Amino acid sequence: MREPHIRMRNVPHIMESCHTYKLSRHVTQNVLIPAVARGVAGKAFATVFQRSPLALGALPGTKLASAADMRGKTIGMHVDSLELMSSLLSLSGVAARVTQVQRAHKVQELLAGNVNAIQIYDCMEALELRDLLGEAPSILRLCDLATNAPVGRAIPLGYSQVIFGAKWALRPLAARVALTAFLEASAEGWQMAQANPAAAAAAILDDRAALGVVTGTKVDSVEFQQEALMRCLPYVMQTDDEKIGTINPEVWQKATYAMAITGYSPALVPQCNSLDTSLWKYSKECNQSANNSLITDGVQVSESMRKEATIRAGAFEMRVGRKPSLAIISVGKGHPHGQQRKTLFAQDERSWFNKAALCEAVGISPIEILLPENASFGAVHDAIQTLNQRADVDAIILQRPVPSTLDADVLGSYISAEKDVDDERRSSGYADGGGLMASQGIFQESRDLQLDAALTGADEPLARPPTPPWLSSPAAVLPCTVVGVMHLLHRSSLINHVCEGLTVVVGRSPQLGAPLARELIKANATVVVCHSNTSFSQLRDLCLRADTLVVAAGSPGLITKDMVKPGALVINCGTTFCPDLKKLLPDVHDDVAHVARFVTPTPHGVGPTCAAALTLNTLTLAEAAARRRDLETRHKMTVSRELMRVADNVGSDIPKWSHDSCLRTDSPIIRRTFARASYRDASKLIADMTVLAERANHHPSFSINPSRTCEQEGGCDVVVELSTYSERAVTLADVALAQRFDALA
Repeated sequence: MREPHIRMRNVPHIMESCHTYKLSRHVTQNVLIPAVARGVAGKAFATVFQRSPLALGALPGTKLASAADMRGKTIGMHVDSLELMSSLLSLSGVAARVTQVQRAHKVQELLAGNVNAIQIYDCMEALELRDLLGEAPSILRLCDLATNAPVGRAIPLGYSQVIFGAKWALRPLAARVALTAFLEASAEGWQMAQANPAAAAAAILDDRAALGVVTGTKVDSVEFQQEALMRCLPYVMQTDDEKIGTINPEVWQKATYAMAITGYSPALVPQCNSLDTSLWKYSKECNQSANNSLITDGVQVSESMRKEATIRAGAFEMRVGRKPSLAIISVGKGHPHGQQRKTLFAQDERSWFNKAALCEAVGISPIEILLPENASFGAVHDAIQTLNQRADVDAIILQRPVPSTLDADVLGSYISAEKDVDDERRSSGYADGGGLMASQGIFQESRDLQLDAALTGADEPLARPPTPPWLSSPAAVLPCTVVGVMHLLHRSSLINHVCEGLTVVVGRSPQLGAPLARELIKANATVVVCHSNTSFSQLRDLCLRADTLVVAAGSPGLITKDMVKPGALVINCGTTFCPDLKKLLPDVHDDVAHVARFVTPTPHGVGPTCAAALTLNTLTLAEAAARRRDLETRHKMTVSRELMRVADNVGSDIPKWSHDSCLRTDSPIIRRTFARASYRDASKLIADMTVLAERANHHPSFSINPSRTCEQEGGCDVVVELSTYSERAVTLADVALAQRFDALA
């Protein structure tokens, strides 16, 4: 058999013949993931390095042992790593300037002193920089910087030199054969390099010569290539798999979810489909069941959801320094059949009726708020508002039912949109910006004022509860049952069937039927919704036409086999618990299984996915909050660096302006007095300055003749004050406008 590097040379010709050549590329995971989340149709299928060799290089003798050594320094990064570096410094609390440098000119920027450190790879580039400088440069590996972040705020950098291709280009059999041949030869080549580095280095030089890549420098020597190989091998060979170059899906997911909460990747990162494990299979994954084409119950799906939640919770704790948290508010005894249902249908750590254990099992910290049966509306309302303000609370859920003296819909509407883990406002009507709320009559005078009096025990009816400030805010997550159903469809590959035919949703409740129908439409399904005003004959006719039937009516046995199209997919969401029979009664009759291709069972159908969805929703809210905090921190650091430059500019660029503070807000300002001979001249100056301010969209404060002297004796002064109100500080925008005003002096 030919040497692996010779076999690898032939692969491009094979790929070119099947029109996929140049569609297979390599890039770091932190670059690929955001691109895919933005809509780039690419998928990773293998990797060169198991961990990132990304590093910072500085001149010899530069102290570069930790992030703290970069304080106040300027760091040159490639355009695709700017946000990553900014996030790492932000997490470490280090104020440093990150600027873009061109790959071809970064060493010149370093030698000229324009930057204090540059992005390099701790392999060949580190050696090239050493040979250029004559001695070893100072190096700080970003993987060390990421994992040594304070308070456990680490970011897994993921894989490096990830091999990816366009989704359509990975489908043809010829392309897959060619890529598999390439990966097999590559893996064999690395094994040979480990066994005989000198021979591998000679083979590399042969390949470079064949491609016409000759530099005339030390890079063309066997010694240099052998040393570069020895630096690469640890990054390649540190794998937990039997094969070289495979991607562990769990490691990939962990890094992906960490990116989702760092602030430099889109919020959709966890949902983006960026990995194809079918081409170069991870061996441990291969040992699992290969044919899960149709998952027959929700338990398997919920387990994969719980696994994802565990990974994301671990990434969050590593990144933020604490566990994500869910506040669980219980009023009174709770659900009358909760204990019985928990005992009959699910273990504690998998049950909707033991949310504390459910959360703890995946790494979420439960915060239980227990209120007595006779708790007033005001007491529950105050508990919710307190949790809304707590920074250590990421999500909130109000346990239903509540005592009959309370209105759960009204109370649920006070949960902040950013912490509403089960979309409580949708059931109350708040999700529709008030229109639905008004039509449902949630705050009718004849009902609400009496209710207030009953709830608070007041002698006189109190005023209605204040309208929540987030009345028109959309929910950050969907109701848990909706999320559970969508995961069931996607993770069991049933979504393709749903999108191919007609889908009928029976039920339009604001908490399940209506939002589920919207999500199915977003997934490109053709959806018809039936509800309580749909006649039975219409319901039967529509159900018989449905290729997919989703039932969420809360009416046991509503759908029978004579209402179901043969071969249909039936998802039962509605259940009613019968305590006498100790059974869950589904909306779909048992005999439907005789005609349908697939029916979700009851129990162990949608229920387990709903419970798992609670943990995923909690993590989505926690990750979003972490992103917001990171962006705020990075913004403050940017402003801080800007203010440092402003202090210098006020002394040099605008010497006639003085620092002061605003008497009203005590915020920093800069001030200058412009002397004019008359009131008319002063007014003209203000008009001219106003034009400049409008162009800059930055507005100063003016005072005319503050000394109140007669213009014939002392002229008329104009005092101008500048400050950036949103920052409560003086910024470069103020300095720039001050310079324009100086030109009018």
